[in-house]
Amino acid sequence: MKEGKTRESKILWSGALVVGLLTFSGYAQQAATPPSSGPKPAAVEMKPATPAPAPAAAASTEGDTPNKVVLKVGDHSVTVGDLDYFISSLPQQGQQAAKQAGRQALGENYAAGMALEQQALRDHLDQEPDFQRQLELTRMQELAKAEVQKLYGTITVTPDDISKYYAGHAQDFVNIEVRRIVVRTKPGTTNPPAAGADADAAKARLEAIRKELAAGKDPTEISKEFKDAGEGFIDVKTQTVRMAQFGPEWRDTVAKMKEGEVSDAHAAPDGFVALQLVKRSTQDQKDATSEIDRDLKQQRLQAAVDDLKKKAGIWMDSNYFAPPAPAPPPSAAQPAPQAAPQAPKQ
Repeated sequence: MKEGKTRESKILWSGALVVGLLTFSGYAQQAATPPSSGPKPAAVEMKPATPAPAPAAAASTEGDTPNKVVLKVGDHSVTVGDLDYFISSLPQQGQQAAKQAGRQALGENYAAGMALEQQALRDHLDQEPDFQRQLELTRMQELAKAEVQKLYGTITVTPDDISKYYAGHAQDFVNIEVRRIVVRTKPGTTNPPAAGADADAAKARLEAIRKELAAGKDPTEISKEFKDAGEGFIDVKTQTVRMAQFGPEWRDTVAKMKEGEVSDAHAAPDGFVALQLVKRSTQDQKDATSEIDRDLKQQRLQAAVDDLKKKAGIWMDSNYFAPPAPAPPPSAAQPAPQAAPQAPKQ
């Protein structure tokens, strides 16, 4: 069986092969939601797969050549290479499922898929408009993915490129270990009354916690002062954040802080937030090389795709693709919902 035929078969039914350890639940799902036109396919009920062969039997086939025919369905032959290609094209989870189920289960389900495919062709289901549209969409996606892989393979990043990027983006490699302190405020009107304090009390409480941390009080002890998350919290365990990941409302503040220092209170939608800078460190260029290489390749790949779009002569209907209208402001009788205090952007 030619590779082209294998790929056609994969498009038809590969999504159903490995769901639930090589059952045809994918076809059952399609039967539950038939296409808008054409005959409705019946659900396919498969018998339990035959248990996988013993390890000794599986090991005896390791020397098989890719061109060896191991399966026939009518006039169509399937080789070891066909099955290997099919399995390698599955997602990682599907490959693992195929490995666990064993070769016999793979063969049985592959044969069932080919038999269904051949019957579908006899029923002329391949001529249905919905099928043709899906086939064209799949073709576009697969070709686009292949072109992206080709473009990515042509991109090279030199050691000099990495050095220049590292020197020009020094702040991107500064790691900040921080602790969040959050004190929540009460929503405007709730029934029953919600936890939290009014704005002045919440800000005063956060200022008191600031002083406790500055005096060396253990954050674990401070955390016990909050009855529940409705009042607020303090991070007992710190979190490490890249400087570049902080939002603009925090970036300047954190850049000026010293280790151990606690920031002033920042207003959040439903409370106040402060940060304690626990430790500041910088990732050296050697450790950042793989990350810089990946980022530069991604940037250049995006530039190549943008260039292709310019050359393709794209036109878009400005009315159809207009951005959605902004949502109307909440009425006075229905106050806007309160959001959680914003932590540094991860």
